[in-house]
Amino acid sequence: MSRISPTRFAVIANGVLVLVVSLATLLVDDTFAWGIVLMGGSLIFSGSTGFCGFAVIFARLERFRGKSKAP
Repeated sequence: MSRISPTRFAVIANGVLVLVVSLATLLVDDTFAWGIVLMGGSLIFSGSTGFCGFAVIFARLERFRGKSKAP
């Protein structure tokens, strides 16, 4: 099985978060819509600056996972 790059994993995580928060907005309460607004703003920021905080976090987690001796 091939490894997923941290950037690609960040895109997948953003998609999952948007889907979950959208469903929460529809099914639970309208105030969850602010989560979608914040995620949209962060995507605009990362697209315009080239800096993705999610990708940095996932890259660091991958580094820690690589050093682990557990299977």
